[in-house]
Amino acid sequence: MCAGKIIALSVLVLIAGLQSSRLQAERATGDRNADLVGVLLAQGRFKDAEWICRHSIEQLTGSRFENAKWTARLAEVLASQSANALYGIRPTELTQQIVPAIQRSSAPIDALLKSYPEAPSALFLSAEKLSVGQTILRTAIVAASVGPKRETLLDVLVSQVTRLQDDSAQL
Repeated sequence: MCAGKIIALSVLVLIAGLQSSRLQAERATGDRNADLVGVLLAQGRFKDAEWICRHSIEQLTGSRFENAKWTARLAEVLASQSANALYGIRPTELTQQIVPAIQRSSAPIDALLKSYPEAPSALFLSAEKLSVGQTILRTAIVAASVGPKRETLLDVLVSQVTRLQDDSAQL
């Protein structure tokens, strides 16, 4: 009887170990919260992803690099949320919503850069800010491509993306 229990326990430990290694293999990074944010974004759970980012920023203790990293991640989450909202907007209202969406999404980066303009991560944060704008503009292009007055709207959006790419090249 005792040998049977040992074998059963060994099998359970082996199964648990296999499941643990499988779960570890599904991780994208060594940062549990970053992986969680990625999964939440993939599921469209923007508010939960935003909460994880804000909570991670609040939990930081003096690491400016980590603060910049989580601030950039928060901006990405906000950009994904704003980009997703563009699909529900009428194409005629799309151009009026793009700049406010970019400003809302970039606000955490702007606040961090304003509080510490000489930060070693300033270039990284500036690049992230451009990435946020590109995310929203690319989504707007997709949303505009299915609506009326496509050509005019697409021309405006493509020129905005081109300007952002030029700004990126200057970094």
